[in-house]
Amino acid sequence: MNGKNIVKYRKDNGISQLELAKRLGIAKTTLWRWEQGKTVPHGEEYARLASIVDKDYLVDEDLSEPTKAVQAIEDVSDKVENILYQVSRMEAKQSTFEDEKTRAIIRHKRIQSSAVIVTCLLILALVFCTWLYWMNHGFTGEVKEGPVEIGQPSYFTVDDDVATYSIGDYENGR
Repeated sequence: MNGKNIVKYRKDNGISQLELAKRLGIAKTTLWRWEQGKTVPHGEEYARLASIVDKDYLVDEDLSEPTKAVQAIEDVSDKVENILYQVSRMEAKQSTFEDEKTRAIIRHKRIQSSAVIVTCLLILALVFCTWLYWMNHGFTGEVKEGPVEIGQPSYFTVDDDVATYSIGDYENGR
């Protein structure tokens, strides 16, 4: 039993040292020695003390100072706050990383889209230039005959920049 707990019990319940000594049927100096830890109650004295004082106060642990449990809770609370702070910093870094990653993806997609558009424009320009060339200079290539259907010859002739296509026998006019 810790004598400081008797003092705490008295203060918590507003009882003087003399009043508790009278209830216990002991001298005030005996109670003082118990409270100072110089002696401890034995036998009947302990039984009377236990009948008056709550059992919570009759432990070996010093209740007058913050307990180890309270200190442990405070330590854990400090550690939890530290962890939460570190987590919030990590979340901030993660969101920054995700923002940078998102920006890089968007930048890549923009470059890719621009490349596709430029390629399409170049192809269109090439087709337009080829068409323009043929319109201005005409087709000067060699024309060869070839079958339209199996066994039936076809003819392509160019007279004064006018192209004529016919199917059938060229020599007989059919």
